[in-house]
Amino acid sequence: LPAPYSHPTTVKVGEVDLCTEINPMVSPRDKVEWALWPTSPTMKSLLPLLSLSLLVSPLFGQTVVLSEDFNAGQVPPSGWTEDNNGNSSGWQPYYDQARHDDYTGWNDNSLVTGGLDMTGLTGMHVVFDQNNVYPSWTDRNGVEVSSNGGGSWSEVWYQDSGASSGYSTEDVSLGAYDGTAGVQLRWRFQGDYANEWTIDNVLVEDGSGGGGGGGGGAYSIEGLVADGLASLVVEGAGAGNLVVVAYSVTGPGPTSTPFGDVDMSPPIMQLPGATAGSDGNANILAFVPPGISGLTVYTQAGIVTASGVTLTNSLIEVVQ
Repeated sequence: LPAPYSHPTTVKVGEVDLCTEINPMVSPRDKVEWALWPTSPTMKSLLPLLSLSLLVSPLFGQTVVLSEDFNAGQVPPSGWTEDNNGNSSGWQPYYDQARHDDYTGWNDNSLVTGGLDMTGLTGMHVVFDQNNVYPSWTDRNGVEVSSNGGGSWSEVWYQDSGASSGYSTEDVSLGAYDGTAGVQLRWRFQGDYANEWTIDNVLVEDGSGGGGGGGGGAYSIEGLVADGLASLVVEGAGAGNLVVVAYSVTGPGPTSTPFGDVDMSPPIMQLPGATAGSDGNANILAFVPPGISGLTVYTQAGIVTASGVTLTNSLIEVVQ
């Protein structure tokens, strides 16, 4: 194949090489095709994103107020409490998650965080994974917030019997509590021989979450459908700048690195980059493997310039 499309190119950022494999069928200024799950040896060599300087400096990192993955097998976790009305065991550990089973008898049991300090922070939100089993039996699953030591609670999210079954990632605004100290959250289960409710990967942070993250470009995805082609677009990257996309399927982070925090949990994988065109936009086509409908993907892009690397917004997307 003729140069320059017949070999990988290397972009050196700081002391780390970012190797990008150019597709011979398209111009590097147009689009690059890659598999969402890399298979070639060259692409596999790119997987450990944590060691790469794609990551942005702390200037663009979000402030994490609470992060809980329940992996310690303790429910409630350290610093949390449980309000239990005494009719069942309530919230229990379940495969590195917190679960409330469908016990007989009226249950009104809450898993409650300690006080959270949001002083000086804006754009507060909570992200968590949840799974609702037997949703048609649901009375009410809710997330509530208190700023007066639990004296009163306000509901910010809920499910009832119209809820869908299966896992989902929820991103709930806490903007009404920006700048407030002593904020508590609780996950409240109400029901009688009802549904089963599981929560995991609780993250409270500033910024816009699930689309929050860095300060450069506008990152979006269209057509994330199993056995199809998804279009990943970064607008406002700057003409001629390299755009590199990373993803995780394990959680929304944040993951601390020497260069700041990213909104993805390890393992984090990098994909070959694309050069932004004269309009400053980069468009990447990604083949999505079959058989992964329902999978949640956490992803963020980085824009490489002469002065360093800037993160775009992050995205939380579910494969259709």
